[in-house]
Amino acid sequence: MGALKAGDLVFGDDGTPCCVTEAFAPMDDRPCVEVVFDDGTVIVTDEEHEWLTQTAPERKNSRRKKIDGKETKVTAGELVTQRKHGQRTSKEIGDTLMVYGSSRTPMANHSVLNSLPVQYEYQMLAIDPYVLGVWLGDGTAVAGSITTEDAEIVRFIEEAGYPVKKYKATYSWRVMPLYGELKNLSLLDNKHIPEVYLQGSIEQRRALLQGLMDTDGYVNVRGHCYFYNTNKTLIDQTCELLASLGIKARVEEGRAKLYGKDCGPKWAIFFKADGTFRLSRKLNRQTKTGVMQEARYVWNVQPVASRPVRCISVDSPSRLFLVSKSYIPTHNSYATAMDAVARCAANAALYQQTKCVYWIVGPDYEQPRKEFEYIHDAFKALGRKIDTSTPRSKSSPWWMNVQGIGEFQTKSSGQTGGAMGNVMKLASEALDGGIMAEAAQQTLDVMLKMRGRVAQKRGWLILSGTFESSLGWYASYFTRWQGANPERGASFSVPSWTNMAVYPGGRNDPEILALEATYPHDLFLERFAAIPCKPSTLVFKEFDVATHVLEEVVFDAEQPVYLAVDPGYAPGAYCVLAIQVQGQEDGLEQVLVVDEVYMHEATGPEVIEECKKRAWWKNKESGVMDIAGRAHMAMKSQQEVWRDEAGIWLQSSKVPILDGIARHRTFLKDPGSNLPRLLHSPYCTNMIEEYALYRRPTDREGAPVNEVPIDRNNHAMKAIAYFLYNRYGAVERAERKPTKVATL
Repeated sequence: MGALKAGDLVFGDDGTPCCVTEAFAPMDDRPCVEVVFDDGTVIVTDEEHEWLTQTAPERKNSRRKKIDGKETKVTAGELVTQRKHGQRTSKEIGDTLMVYGSSRTPMANHSVLNSLPVQYEYQMLAIDPYVLGVWLGDGTAVAGSITTEDAEIVRFIEEAGYPVKKYKATYSWRVMPLYGELKNLSLLDNKHIPEVYLQGSIEQRRALLQGLMDTDGYVNVRGHCYFYNTNKTLIDQTCELLASLGIKARVEEGRAKLYGKDCGPKWAIFFKADGTFRLSRKLNRQTKTGVMQEARYVWNVQPVASRPVRCISVDSPSRLFLVSKSYIPTHNSYATAMDAVARCAANAALYQQTKCVYWIVGPDYEQPRKEFEYIHDAFKALGRKIDTSTPRSKSSPWWMNVQGIGEFQTKSSGQTGGAMGNVMKLASEALDGGIMAEAAQQTLDVMLKMRGRVAQKRGWLILSGTFESSLGWYASYFTRWQGANPERGASFSVPSWTNMAVYPGGRNDPEILALEATYPHDLFLERFAAIPCKPSTLVFKEFDVATHVLEEVVFDAEQPVYLAVDPGYAPGAYCVLAIQVQGQEDGLEQVLVVDEVYMHEATGPEVIEECKKRAWWKNKESGVMDIAGRAHMAMKSQQEVWRDEAGIWLQSSKVPILDGIARHRTFLKDPGSNLPRLLHSPYCTNMIEEYALYRRPTDREGAPVNEVPIDRNNHAMKAIAYFLYNRYGAVERAERKPTKVATL
């Protein structure tokens, strides 16, 4: 870590090289801990160093999924990209180290998934890697010969281009011209794996492993693999070789004995994986089910003496990089905090602003604490005097005052689990600057509140986080802020081709062009171009948060309100949209969704009671409802409930799904003017979220298979379709073949 600098290459957890985008200065006097894994790997980190771990509940059932109703094992690659996980510090892992089963036996709580095989480049090797592996296992230490009774191994050596001559001894073979090549690599009487072989391509490293395992390896009837040797250097290098192939291994030490005589220490490596043998008699005993030990478990976290530590950030999709010779994925980036520190220092140095107020806002009180700690440590390293209040309670804010800089507070927007929580509390104070940590996990109205807080003092606002499957307001604003925009925002990401060490041709590098030709366009943009891209299965691709969600969409007390209702049925939601209509100069009406009432597991009377609390209730004039609202189900229909409890009769009629979607589309983008005629208040958070979740079904490859969307995450989508279809009718479309009519 000490020698890394921006622009250097490391490996991401998907095995591909990634670029170091920031390498921060080393920090001294930090509390450090030793993280001990079950394979014996020990890594010393700052106690606030971050990992992506799976806890026992997150691991449950995460290795299998259902495809077409059948359970299917999740592959190692899918685990890396689709795992359930949490971002935790070394200290947090230590605080929740163990869980207890039904027998009260302690078990490791946290695990870190193995990386995929790391993708070193193909190397020009002096000795074929399989042949070298065989010699390291069963070769004569001072000669270019091997001892084996397996004629198949001899054949493999010959197929690699090495003439073989049998000695008089029964199982001894001379391999030509192996002696000279071994001498050139300083391997004679010095068995070890040269560094270049540990950094060969995946195929070269796998061939080396097969040579080692065909000779000194063993596989039992259960498919468990073992490698035995008395050479500790070779044992350690074989463990590194296995780790580079994404295989977790464990080492045990014993005593080597011959005819009862103690011959010194020996070591055995234990692991389970496919493709580790070439020899038929061993290969046939090996299981064919893929890597079975997908993760390393954290066995202990214990304090150690402080030592210099430093952080880096990388441009891998997961923001993970691999550390140690065990190739363990870890996470650490505080670029956001460092940006904030620079801005705060600039306020103090350039504008003499020394009593500023800064907020760090997260979806809960825990998320912003990491940024808080990074900022604290940075100013401490700069010699600033700091007063702090950091209660242990997970539901309490943190505070600090930095001498000559200002005051920092953590805030919760209460977005965890989709709750609105403390959003309104964010509107209480003018700010000099703010950070939204994990911004994509928070709703648009939180960002708008924060923008309003910094506007009065002309302050700054930093949004950080990952694209949530390239959906929602965060991705929309990222795209909008790539160019000129009225908010004067700017957004940054790092495409793969900026890593000139890997792709010297930049955007036109042959490998990048080949990837572009291979991948679906949207996946290429997201994975390699760092551009958010809406999935092909999305129903309303026309919807764009920056275009269709405006702060100016507010309730007008001089205009009537129309209601659009989808009662929903368990486990769905009961949705009521408050809509106003205004005329435009071109004579077309514009539809404004000024508010929503969106309640889970609620009855009609409960929803109506909530609606009565809204300012727009007194302006209600008429409305529409799902045709299912007519159904009685041994009780009053929802239509009758609204008549009796709210004094309003909601019209209902059959709306074919595709017709409702077609009409909806014409209001997201008018066919004549290409302008939006349907706008939403930012407080319609559930409706905005549904635009991101309403999808069509797909086949196994992810391609849409049906025009009719999946019937979920669509209560607001249905409600607005009822209103638009009822008021403006169906869209005239070209004649098409008759199909079975599906209704909303």
